[in-house]
Amino acid sequence: MARLLIIDDNPLRGQQLLHVLQRRRHTVQVTRCCSEALRLSEHRRPHAVLLDLNLPPRQGVELRGFLRHCAPAPVVVRGEEQQIIPALHAGAAGYMPASCSAELAALHLHTLYLGDADEPDVEVGGLRISVRCHRVTVDGQEVDLRPTEFRLLLHLARCNGRVVSRAELAEQLWDDRRPHAERTVNVHLSALRRKLGERAARPRYVHSVHGVGVRLRAP
Repeated sequence: MARLLIIDDNPLRGQQLLHVLQRRRHTVQVTRCCSEALRLSEHRRPHAVLLDLNLPPRQGVELRGFLRHCAPAPVVVRGEEQQIIPALHAGAAGYMPASCSAELAALHLHTLYLGDADEPDVEVGGLRISVRCHRVTVDGQEVDLRPTEFRLLLHLARCNGRVVSRAELAEQLWDDRRPHAERTVNVHLSALRRKLGERAARPRYVHSVHGVGVRLRAP
């Protein structure tokens, strides 16, 4: 089970998603305004947040501030393409189209962002990833990762040293099959390396295989 927070001004859509997610045994809270969502996020610490980008202006908040407040929980945005792109640049972990059904939205959340709440910690050398606490440490020192960086690192760790193409990462983590999606992967890989204290020229954990992809392995 996971704790989920849904912010949606459409009561019918919010209730449909609530019922679908509850059938999957998740604990779900639905609110129609961001001010209440901020309070719920602080007290309930959700594992993931779904934010409707079509909220009326009086109910919305500055997006970057909202994303920082909800961290480390991934915030998945829902809206039209012209709304989604700036939200992703602001730090949203992922997106869903405005037309996405409740069943498909629930499946998308579960598959890409929740995983198994009981999954044991993943260790690669001195790197430790706690799925339950959404926490990463390197040699005992905590690393402050954004939700997208956390999911990228976890996916690489779950591949057990296998080389993963950037196209696969884009599809698995962002459900993005567009040709230029690999550029997005490169941006997040660069940020992840920097926070792990390494760079592509001198990798420690994240290694590039020229013309193939990347893999995570112990030093």
